[in-house]
Amino acid sequence: MILRSERGMITIDFSLALFVAIGFGAVLFAIAVTFSLVEVTQYLAFSTARSYVAGHVSPEAQKDLGKLKFTELISGPVFKGLYALDMMRLQEPEFGDFSSEFSGNPNHDSFTGVRLPAKANLLQMRIPILGNLASDDKTGSVNISAYMLREVSNEECVNNFVQKRYSKLKQIDPAYSAAPANIEIFISDNGC
Repeated sequence: MILRSERGMITIDFSLALFVAIGFGAVLFAIAVTFSLVEVTQYLAFSTARSYVAGHVSPEAQKDLGKLKFTELISGPVFKGLYALDMMRLQEPEFGDFSSEFSGNPNHDSFTGVRLPAKANLLQMRIPILGNLASDDKTGSVNISAYMLREVSNEECVNNFVQKRYSKLKQIDPAYSAAPANIEIFISDNGC
C-alpha cells in the first residue's frame, strides 16, 4: 500500500532521533560526572596521604593523622554535599605499603601511602532502550591511591638509627662506652 500523504513522517524521525540523543547525552553525562568525582576523590587521597606520611611519634600516630585529615575533609560542607548525592561511595582509607601488589619493583618504598576504595554508583543506571550501563556489581569499583615516601617516626628513628649509631660509636672508640647506655639526644628535625 502506497501512502498518499507523508505528512507527519518527520515528526516520527525527529522523536526517535531526540530520544536516542537524550540517551547518549545521559551516558556521556554519567561518564563526565564520574570522572569529575574521581578527580575530587584523588585530591582526598592525596591530602590524606600527605598527612599520613609526615613524621610523628609512631607509625600508628601517623595513621591517626591521616584518618583525622580524611574525616575532616569528608565532613566538610563541599565534600559532604558531593558524596551525599550518592553518585560515588567511598570506604575507609587504607594506609600502608602496597609494594607487594606491584611485581618487579626495585624500590620497595615507592608504593607507601593511602588507598581509597570507591564505587561509582552513577555507572549502575539503566537507560530505557539502551539498557544497563554496568554488566555486573563490580563495574565502577576502583582503588584511588596516593603514594608518597613515608617519613620515619621518632620511634623508628630511635630504634633503627640512634641506637645503632651509638653502638657503632662505641666500637670505634671505647671512650664512648663510659657514657650511660640510655643517652639520647633528640634532634628536632627527627634526626634521621
